[in-house]
Amino acid sequence: MRTLFLSLFISLFAGFSLNAQTRTSPPTAINDTASYPYWIEMMQDPSVNFFKVQRAFNTYWKDRPITKGCGWKPFKRWEYMMQSRINPDGSRPAADETFNAYMAMKKNVRSSNGNWVSHGPAEIPGGGPAGYEGLGRINVVAFHPTDANKIYIGAPSGGLWQSSDGGQTWESHTDTLPTLGVSAILVDKNNPNIIFIGTGDRDAGDAPGMGVFMTTDGGQTWSVSNTGMGNKTVGKLIQHPANNQILLAATTGGVYRSTDGGANWTQTKGGGFKDIVFKPGDPNTVYAAAGANFYRSTDNGITFTQVTSGLTGGQRGTIAVSKLLPLY
Repeated sequence: MRTLFLSLFISLFAGFSLNAQTRTSPPTAINDTASYPYWIEMMQDPSVNFFKVQRAFNTYWKDRPITKGCGWKPFKRWEYMMQSRINPDGSRPAADETFNAYMAMKKNVRSSNGNWVSHGPAEIPGGGPAGYEGLGRINVVAFHPTDANKIYIGAPSGGLWQSSDGGQTWESHTDTLPTLGVSAILVDKNNPNIIFIGTGDRDAGDAPGMGVFMTTDGGQTWSVSNTGMGNKTVGKLIQHPANNQILLAATTGGVYRSTDGGANWTQTKGGGFKDIVFKPGDPNTVYAAAGANFYRSTDNGITFTQVTSGLTGGQRGTIAVSKLLPLY
């Protein structure tokens, strides 16, 4: 008799790995920024004052050796980018501030038509380290459910790109969106013309998150679909395999669930989540990761319980599920 086994693999990698001097769990005193790297979550929470994040970072790294992969360099990149964008009091602008200003401008401008011509550069620059000439990051790749030639990719600050010829050529229709960060893509299995993207850069914060955007015409036009969610960076989107109206999103503000195809969202778990997956063959069971913490739901994402047994250390968790081959 064949038995199907489900294996769950959690990969805790060191994007912001801690060195040997760092504790594996938060200290009791939440303000103890010298002993625990609270700055990691603080920098990804747009509600936290920039100067407060900066102070927590400097306190933590005082008299602490800087090692490869410790997270010091990614923060410094974020700090350099953010310091020219904050308000004088250190508060960070809302993710939709530019969008709102743009919409206000359109109301006061009679015509937005113009004769614009690109003057480049149009060539990929050279002379850099091997393998990095003119290249950027890709956060996510997705595929059309029935047409293998249709591929979608999301960039940290370059929008959504799609190919209809197996990746030979690419086009984008997201250049006018208020945020160009794409960290999640979901193509509706029942109607591939419906595509959802999770906005914002989940890793380095190169673009602000405005929740979920959706298209109903295969990516030609887009609209905001974040009611109940707001301006969150969305790291992962999943769809119920049997009911395309049920969606789950892992965001910087928690796990959000929709039962009406993304029209409305409800938070079911707070925290900074970057990954969420269904158990194969059982969509009532959902796994989610927030930092190094692992959670499980047995009611299709309505409630979650943290699982700690056997899990120690790490800073960021990602989840893979696989139904193994039958064993005889």
